[in-house]
Amino acid sequence: MTRRLDMPADMEHGYVRSVVFGATFASGWTPCIGPLLGTVITLAFAEPSRAVGYVFIYALERVAPFLLTAVLLVRGFSLFQHLNRYVRLVERVSGVLMVRVGGLLVTGLSTVLNSYFIRITPEWLLRYL
Repeated sequence: MTRRLDMPADMEHGYVRSVVFGATFASGWTPCIGPLLGTVITLAFAEPSRAVGYVFIYALERVAPFLLTAVLLVRGFSLFQHLNRYVRLVERVSGVLMVRVGGLLVTGLSTVLNSYFIRITPEWLLRYL
């Protein structure tokens, strides 16, 4: 059974919203991590001298993707805001390139250019391609 909780778009960001989102995510994620956590706890009981290491690695493995995503999102948003003023230029240049590549494909010149560039490519570079 699936239940969906829609958050209003105009809802203020804050701790309450974060807690609601976290609790919802955790309740859906629990069946997925239960067996793995059970295995880690069983290993920790079987070898108490290594328990801290098992639990630490398990926790690190669980949190690392979220931390990496958060760091990349923060950097990505600032980069996108900086590049936002060039969107029109990028669209136009991309359009021109697409039309030209399409023309090369339709006329068959892409095959001619490809064979030319393969002939002038150094042998040492061809081994890595």
